Amino acid sequence: MNRKLTEVKETAENLRELLKSESNPVLLQRLQALYLIASKQVARKGKIAQMLGVNRNSVSNMAESI
Repeated sequence: MNRKLTEVKETAENLRELLKSESNPVLLQRLQALYLIASKQVARKGKIAQMLGVNRNSVSNMAESI
């Protein structure tokens, strides 16, 4: 099944600022995924997974917990 990516309400600029101050590795990875979506660098979960170096299922799990 090919579901749409999570809708991101924050701006790419706002997410970039949050990335600079985040020290929790789990939250940092989630913010990175959101930033990639908000900045329109990716259109599929598989591409996010590739860019973050994680499994595509991990990206799905991230999206469910955001």
